[in-house]
Amino acid sequence: MSAIKRPYLNLSTKELYDLFKSSLDDEIHLQTILAELSFRKTTSARKLEGDIKKALSTDVFAKPETILDPRNRSESHDRNVTSGHRLTDEQRVAVGYFKSQKSLKINAFAGAGKTSTLMAMSKASKRTGLYLAFNRSIANEAALKFPKYVNCRTTHSLAYKSVAGIFSKSNEKLIGTTNVNAINQYLKLGDLVIDNRKIPAITIAGMISRTLQKFKQSNDERIRNSHLPSVVGPVNQLADKSKKVLAQKIVEEAHQIWSKMIDPSSPIPLGHDGYLIGNYKLSLCAGQEY
Repeated sequence: MSAIKRPYLNLSTKELYDLFKSSLDDEIHLQTILAELSFRKTTSARKLEGDIKKALSTDVFAKPETILDPRNRSESHDRNVTSGHRLTDEQRVAVGYFKSQKSLKINAFAGAGKTSTLMAMSKASKRTGLYLAFNRSIANEAALKFPKYVNCRTTHSLAYKSVAGIFSKSNEKLIGTTNVNAINQYLKLGDLVIDNRKIPAITIAGMISRTLQKFKQSNDERIRNSHLPSVVGPVNQLADKSKKVLAQKIVEEAHQIWSKMIDPSSPIPLGHDGYLIGNYKLSLCAGQEY
């Protein structure tokens, strides 16, 4: 049995009354307040419950089809529906939390109605909002559905905007790639011979690349041995002492190229994943807030 959700549990009846007066054209909000009042037995709660039921019995709420008909709906009424779909109890609770300006997180499977819930939230308030998507097609589609005061963007575009001014000298700095071959070239790596075993330069470059990736995906401020990838091939055949020596070199080289990647004057590209995942790390390494 799931727990009963009460977004207005901590509000007094007086505060609920104030919410009621500010939500007379919002059926979703009124129903959420009404659900909370059902748990209260005071005279003031019963009176407020009667007032809300009276408001909900008006023609506007009693005939939802008049709201869904474009010829009969006003802007305020249109903001309380989502393409004619009636909200579930869970969605109503989520919208209630949103209108009370409390923080919330929605966990749901694909197709469970997260987007329609967000649309209901956006239409329940004229506050400026931000909708983040993983790719441009989703962001563009969302822009057609959400009100104009909701900014629909990709996560990359938001991160790009925050650092574009810092790396304004060259667009290639942000959109270019730093692959294994580029790392090998930038660092002028050479083959290593350790324990009479040859470690090719391209293998070392690959380890540096994977170390950088793990670092960018971590919360650490500096590159550490914990970011090193699993050793394979000839590296796995080295003695433990030699592995430690190689590990130290990999960390030092990775730190060197990362310093160049976040340096606006260096030609080494930061790349899309760099400015997205490394956005927070840029502020840590440069001692600034972006």
